[in-house]
Formats: sequence, structure tokens, C-alpha cells
Amino acid sequence: MEKLIEERVQAKKAKNFARSDEIRKQLLEAGVILEDTKEGTRWKTEMKLETKAVHAGDRKRAPASIPVTTPIYGATTYLYESTAQLDRVMGREEEGFSYARYDNPTTVALEELMTTLESGHGALACASGMDRRPHRAPGRADGPEQSGAGIERFVRRFHGFAQ
Repeated sequence: MEKLIEERVQAKKAKNFARSDEIRKQLLEAGVILEDTKEGTRWKTEMKLETKAVHAGDRKRAPASIPVTTPIYGATTYLYESTAQLDRVMGREEEGFSYARYDNPTTVALEELMTTLESGHGALACASGMDRRPHRAPGRADGPEQSGAGIERFVRRFHGFAQ
């Protein structure tokens, strides 16, 4: 594909517009859209209808404005610039969300709301399907101790409060 795009660029420079248009048409049939700019030719792939139905409007940066009410985030995973950044987020070295069962903006807002309403020190909201047992305070007798993200999340949220 890159080779064909470069061939089109060269055809345009040589003022062979018939060949340039032919290549553009060939690329368009393959789902590649070209955009000629002052900086050069940019390209993107055209999504199939099924992909558009799932992803149209996705992955937009958050606006600078703040919504009046808390939005509901239905995302299960989050996109980062690199896997290294995702690793830092999952390792809690950098702020952010990685997977909805661990944390997401809606859950955080609910936890903050419940903490305020109950005048508590913290709250823990779990995603549907998450077993409550991993979130019990260490040493509680009504369930087997479990490890993993649940325990890590509990300790992170209530460090210093669960005695």
C-alpha cells in the first residue's frame, strides 16, 4: 500500500494526473482514503459498516469543559499512546484507567458519592460479575481470602482504614 501511495505521489509530481487518479481510485476501492495537504499526502483506511457501527465517535479526547452531571462510561478497556504507558497505568505508576473491572470514571464517581453520603473514609463499588469476597478486609472470617486485582484494589482504596 505504501509503495502504491508513493507511486501516486511521484505520478503527481511528474504531472501524470491520469495515473495519479487511477491509483487514487484503486486505493479507494481497497478502502484507503487519500488526502493531499501542503505537508504531503495523508491516508487513512475506510471502516466497514460493521466497524463504523461499533466505533464511530470513539476515542475522542475529553473536552476541556466539565459536564454538569457525571457521564456513564461503558468502556471496558482504555487506549493509550503506547503499551509502555498502559503498563505504567496498570502498575499504578501513572494515573489512568486500564480495565473497567479494576476502575473506571463512573465507578470512581459512585465511590466518591457513597463516601460523602455515608460520611465514610472510602467506598468500593464492584463491576457486575466481580465476586465480593476478594474485597473483604484481610482477616474477615466470612469468605476465603483471594489474591489478584480485587485485593490490590481494596488495599489501595482503604490503606490505613482496614485494621
